[in-house]
Amino acid sequence: MLSFLLITLAAQADPALPTTVFLVRHAEKATGEAPPLTKAGLARAANLGKVFTDASVDAVFTTDLCRTAQTADPVARIHALPLQVLPLTGTDLATCVPALTQPIQPLPKTDDGTADLVARVRGMPAGSTVFVAGPSNTVPGLVEALGAPSLCPAVLALDEEGRCWLGHDDYDDLFVVTIPGEGAPGALRGARGRAGWDG
Repeated sequence: MLSFLLITLAAQADPALPTTVFLVRHAEKATGEAPPLTKAGLARAANLGKVFTDASVDAVFTTDLCRTAQTADPVARIHALPLQVLPLTGTDLATCVPALTQPIQPLPKTDDGTADLVARVRGMPAGSTVFVAGPSNTVPGLVEALGAPSLCPAVLALDEEGRCWLGHDDYDDLFVVTIPGEGAPGALRGARGRAGWDG
C-alpha cells in the first residue's frame, strides 16, 4: 500500500495538493556516543531509498547526527537533493563512516529546531513532498508540531518516564503527515514490518 501511495504522489502535479511529510526514526545504530548506523541500519536505509524511488521528493531534512543523516542519505541521493541539516549536537557530518554521498546544507541554529523545521515545511509550495529523518525523541513531537494529533497514547505507548518517544528498538515506523491547504493535518503510521524498508 505504501508503494501505491508513493507512486500516486509522484504521478500528480496539482499545486493544490496537500504538503506531504514522511517522517522516520534513524535506522539501527551502533553503540557509543553519537554512533553511526550498523550494517543492518545501512541496509535498512538503502531499502528506504528504494521505497522512495518513484516518489517525487522536494526536500530532505535530517539532524546533524551521523545515524539520521545516513538514514536520509539514500532518499536524498535518489532525488539528487542536498541533506538539509538541522543543528542538534554540533557533529561534523564529514566524519561519518561510511561517508555521506549527498551535499550537506547546514541550516542556522535556532532556539527551537522543531518550530524552525515546521516553518520550513509549511513555507514550501503547496503539494510538496518532504522527507525527515530524526532521532527517537523528536519524531513523535514533530508529527504533533506539524499539526497532526498526538501519537501518544493512541498510537504509541508513553515510555517508562512518561515521554512520547519511539521505543529503543523501534526502527521500522514510517509516519505520514498530510497538511491540507485548509483543515486539520492528519497522520498515518506505516505498517510495521510491511512498509517495504524493513531490511
